[in-house]
Amino acid sequence: MGLSADQLEEVAPELRPVRPITTEDAAASLKKMFMSVNRKLAWAWTAEDEWAVEFRRRVESGDFSSMTTVKDEAQRLWRLHSPDYDPSRATHVPSLDGRGHRTKRSRRSDETEATYRK
Repeated sequence: MGLSADQLEEVAPELRPVRPITTEDAAASLKKMFMSVNRKLAWAWTAEDEWAVEFRRRVESGDFSSMTTVKDEAQRLWRLHSPDYDPSRATHVPSLDGRGHRTKRSRRSDETEATYRK
């Protein structure tokens, strides 16, 4: 999406599309959330930090049971490591038990009213 042929060559073969996808193609057939999740997966896959090397090792060794769990882990890593993540704008956050997501988050036991959502 919006990548030149040279930029596509830099994308890992596992993540590279079979044919170039235009922005119009993607907008017509994909939901915004789907595109966002895949962008985070590509970001985590191509990062060079230690956590990213470990992430790729886990994916390649089959530690994840499905592509959905891989994408969930990529999103978690993006929240932890991306300079673009702004926690004050988050509306869709992981549940407290780590199994799923919810839209609103309640105050955690380690937060005070003064530090809630800061």
